[in-house]
Amino acid sequence: VSRLEVEIYMVHVESLLFSGFINYLSARGRSIRDASLRAWLIFFKTDFPEITFDLARVGASEMQLSLWLTWGLPSDQQFVENAIIICQLEKKVPYLVDPSGVALGWLKEYYSQNEGQVEFSSVGDESFYNVAILCVKFGKTLVVTDCEGMHSILYPLMRREV
Repeated sequence: VSRLEVEIYMVHVESLLFSGFINYLSARGRSIRDASLRAWLIFFKTDFPEITFDLARVGASEMQLSLWLTWGLPSDQQFVENAIIICQLEKKVPYLVDPSGVALGWLKEYYSQNEGQVEFSSVGDESFYNVAILCVKFGKTLVVTDCEGMHSILYPLMRREV
């Protein structure tokens, strides 16, 4: 098998693994992600034993990763994977559990640099209801912070019924 055939095969394999990771593993924890990727790689290793997969290498460029790090994203593998997932799932409603608040700083910088049409609000804020309505009205992204539970206004938004 020529080197070019292997590289073409790898593009297909990495595309399958990337889409599988984003669609099926994005809501899972580290242990399930690792176990699933190991199982998926075993399937492909029958043809090419040297196959490895790195979501960061496939899902983001070096320049993009460097930029995210300057915006405050920790270099930890799970933070980088979650950042890639958030960028890939922008049309969906990603949930982010961030007890340390580290990812929130990166998220604010990411949206300010890439979209500009974003509002951050806490469910506890007095203006939360008005901010949510204005986001829907003007097509802005709403990032809800400090959410202990689901506020009733969020259900139709997350189901895209509005």
